[in-house]
Amino acid sequence: MAIAAPDKGERLTALLQGHENAIAVEPLSVALLMLRGEKPLVAKEVSDVAWDIVVRASNKLGQEEQASALVK
Repeated sequence: MAIAAPDKGERLTALLQGHENAIAVEPLSVALLMLRGEKPLVAKEVSDVAWDIVVRASNKLGQEEQASALVK
Protein backbone atom coordinates (compact mmCIF):
# COMPACT_ATOMS: atom_id res chain seq x y z
CA MET A 1 0.00 0.00 0.00
CA ALA A 2 3.02 2.27 0.19
CA ILE A 3 2.73 2.81 -3.55
CA ALA A 4 -0.80 4.13 -2.97
CA ALA A 5 0.39 6.75 -0.47
CA PRO A 6 -1.11 10.20 -1.09
CA ASP A 7 1.99 11.48 -2.88
CA LYS A 8 2.03 8.48 -5.24
CA GLY A 9 -1.60 7.35 -5.28
CA GLU A 10 -2.82 10.02 -7.67
CA ARG A 11 -0.13 9.13 -10.21
CA LEU A 12 -0.87 5.41 -9.89
CA THR A 13 -4.61 6.00 -10.31
CA ALA A 14 -3.97 8.12 -13.42
CA LEU A 15 -1.75 5.40 -14.88
CA LEU A 16 -4.37 2.72 -14.25
CA GLN A 17 -7.22 4.81 -15.64
CA GLY A 18 -5.23 5.73 -18.73
CA HIS A 19 -4.16 2.19 -19.56
CA GLU A 20 -5.62 0.49 -22.64
CA ASN A 21 -7.13 -2.19 -20.35
CA ALA A 22 -8.39 0.29 -17.74
CA ILE A 23 -11.74 -1.48 -17.48
CA ALA A 24 -10.00 -4.60 -16.17
CA VAL A 25 -8.40 -2.70 -13.29
CA GLU A 26 -11.28 -0.31 -12.61
CA PRO A 27 -12.00 -1.82 -9.16
CA LEU A 28 -8.37 -1.24 -8.17
CA SER A 29 -8.53 2.37 -9.41
CA VAL A 30 -11.74 2.92 -7.46
CA ALA A 31 -10.21 1.32 -4.34
CA LEU A 32 -7.30 3.75 -4.53
CA LEU A 33 -9.75 6.64 -4.78
CA MET A 34 -11.67 5.29 -1.78
CA LEU A 35 -8.48 5.07 0.25
CA ARG A 36 -7.96 8.77 -0.44
CA GLY A 37 -11.44 9.51 0.89
CA GLU A 38 -13.11 10.01 -2.47
CA LYS A 39 -16.47 8.49 -3.35
CA PRO A 40 -16.43 7.85 -7.10
CA LEU A 41 -19.69 7.28 -8.90
CA VAL A 42 -19.39 3.80 -10.40
CA ALA A 43 -21.52 0.70 -10.84
CA LYS A 44 -22.42 -1.06 -7.61
CA GLU A 45 -20.53 -4.18 -8.69
CA VAL A 46 -17.34 -2.17 -9.23
CA SER A 47 -17.84 -0.40 -5.91
CA ASP A 48 -18.33 -3.72 -4.11
CA VAL A 49 -15.13 -5.20 -5.53
CA ALA A 50 -13.25 -1.97 -4.75
CA TRP A 51 -14.52 -2.12 -1.16
CA ASP A 52 -13.26 -5.71 -0.90
CA ILE A 53 -9.83 -4.54 -2.07
CA VAL A 54 -9.82 -1.75 0.54
CA VAL A 55 -10.80 -4.13 3.34
CA ARG A 56 -8.28 -6.81 2.35
CA ALA A 57 -5.46 -4.29 2.03
CA SER A 58 -6.42 -2.72 5.34
CA ASN A 59 -6.62 -6.10 7.06
CA LYS A 60 -3.09 -6.83 5.91
CA LEU A 61 -2.03 -3.57 7.49
CA GLY A 62 -4.22 -4.06 10.56
CA GLN A 63 -6.29 -0.98 9.77
CA GLU A 64 -9.78 -2.30 9.05
CA GLU A 65 -11.45 0.37 11.18
CA GLN A 66 -9.52 3.11 9.40
CA ALA A 67 -10.63 1.81 6.02
CA SER A 68 -14.24 1.74 7.16
CA ALA A 69 -14.05 5.34 8.34
CA LEU A 70 -12.53 6.47 5.04
CA VAL A 71 -15.05 4.85 2.76
CA LYS A 72 -18.35 4.84 4.64
